[in-house]
Amino acid sequence: PAYVTPEQQNEFDKEWQEEPAKEIPAKEEEPKKEEVTEPETPAAVPEGGKKPGKKNWTLGGLVGSKMIDGEYYNEVVIQPDISFGKLGIGLNILAHWNENGFRKKDYDDAGNIIRYIRWAEKGASPLYARLGTLDRAILGHGFILNGYSNQGTDTSKNILGSEIDVNLKNKGIETVVNNVTDPRLFGCRLYCQPLKMMDINIPVLSKLDIGLSGVTDTEPQQGNKKAMTAYGIDFGMPIFRNLLKFHADMAKIQDFGQGMAYGLGGSGHIDWIDAAMVYKLEMRNLGENFVPGIFNSLYEVMRPGTSSLSSAKKSTGWYGAASFGILKAINLVFAMENFKEGEPIVHSELKVDNNFISKIARQNIGVSFAYDQVREKGESLFQANAKNSVTTQEITYGLRENVILTYIHRRIVDKNGKKTETASMGTKMAF
Repeated sequence: PAYVTPEQQNEFDKEWQEEPAKEIPAKEEEPKKEEVTEPETPAAVPEGGKKPGKKNWTLGGLVGSKMIDGEYYNEVVIQPDISFGKLGIGLNILAHWNENGFRKKDYDDAGNIIRYIRWAEKGASPLYARLGTLDRAILGHGFILNGYSNQGTDTSKNILGSEIDVNLKNKGIETVVNNVTDPRLFGCRLYCQPLKMMDINIPVLSKLDIGLSGVTDTEPQQGNKKAMTAYGIDFGMPIFRNLLKFHADMAKIQDFGQGMAYGLGGSGHIDWIDAAMVYKLEMRNLGENFVPGIFNSLYEVMRPGTSSLSSAKKSTGWYGAASFGILKAINLVFAMENFKEGEPIVHSELKVDNNFISKIARQNIGVSFAYDQVREKGESLFQANAKNSVTTQEITYGLRENVILTYIHRRIVDKNGKKTETASMGTKMAF
């Protein structure tokens, strides 16, 4: 055969002469296998399936106007995100100007240029770290700190926050700090799998994890130096891989109320239609003066301090959320909480990616819809112009291959039925 080398042929002839009846050993075919597989070795394809040195770039931008310190400014913001393996860097390049010239305060601190520096992703082992702007920080299941953002009302100034997680085989730690240069809010969670640490193997139960969390804000309101502290314990246990997990949380806000929640959740993927699903359903028993996930995405914007706790009433009910995505093009999100003592709260989203529409209509168009409502008892879902509701529509249109025009329309209806509508346009780039 053509794959036999001269050296192998000589060895073959020698064995044939010495032992005429001997069959050709199967090992003589090994050179063919090596010749086929040799170009593709595990070392040639690093983790994640990306070639060495490959970079990922995305670029977002905004063009418009903004009021800062009582003055109107024209605004241009460019926010590139660069990934190189596990290392990620986000930049914030901006300019504000009016008839008096450029706003010089934007350039007083060179650190404003860097939005964040990140190593790996949340949940990665053994280390996840992020320094800079925090967008969706979470501790444990999020019963105390959930989707926290360290950005306040002045989004032109970057806050140097930090997330550092160490995830070992059966234990770990999660940490959050709002601003490492001037720290005010601290969060930490310690967790472990006690049965695994003791080498006790019991089906299902050995995967039980226990966590202890604590978050404190030393100045919950401007000028209010009385700290607000929350602490709690949580349990989690996978029942059937990632498809079905049990979780439970108990927490208390010091000098105020306490609450608990328990339920099921999970995630799954259907390969043949490239569909992904995440869901969560839990029962909640919230005491008076307690708000779950009080440290959230709007916490730094509102800085409510303890005012939101004083009005929180005792409530019992359920909370559910589910998201479904198919072909990485259509995404649907629905969440609702319903308590006996209060009004139901609804949130829903529908997003159709521009890549999906472009394959059908040959136009780079994307659409999204979001609906939030605090419903009155007995009121139907998704009622047009419902009180206490916010409806947001977003349309993106590709002007060029890497330039996208964005139009956002928002309708707000207050508790008295008064409507307020706003519209904005901007551009963003990706390459």
